[in-house]
Formats: sequence, C-alpha cells, structure tokens
Amino acid sequence: MRLSTGGAARTAGEISATEALRQACQSLQDMCAHIRVTFEKAWDEFEAQQPPPEPLAGREPTPGRAASAEPMTVE
Repeated sequence: MRLSTGGAARTAGEISATEALRQACQSLQDMCAHIRVTFEKAWDEFEAQQPPPEPLAGREPTPGRAASAEPMTVE
C-alpha cells in the first residue's frame, strides 16, 4: 500500500504506509513532549506563587510525602 501526500512541507510524493505511520507517531510524540514541558513550566510558576501550606496540628509531615497520606495496607 502506498499513500500519496500532498501539501505537507515534510514530504512530497509517495511514501509507504509504514513511513506515514512512523512520521505520524513521531509528530504525536513531539507534540506530547511540548505539552509536557509547557505544563511543567506553568505548574512550577503556579507553585512558586502559592503560600506555604499550614502544618497539621500535632503531626510533622514526612519529607517528600503528602502530610495526609497514610500507607495502604493490602489484606
């Protein structure tokens, strides 16, 4: 099977279905990476603007772990 691509600046002419799928997957991966970087930057800026959380009465939070999180037990 061969697909004919028109208009796109990437390729002109015919490419195989496998190559078209590979290019589409690469474009999707690039877009996802861009979205992730953009989100993480916005999240870091948002967190930097937030006041520090109030400590819970009578309990020190464990570093690197949410203060309200309790360990899960599996029975």
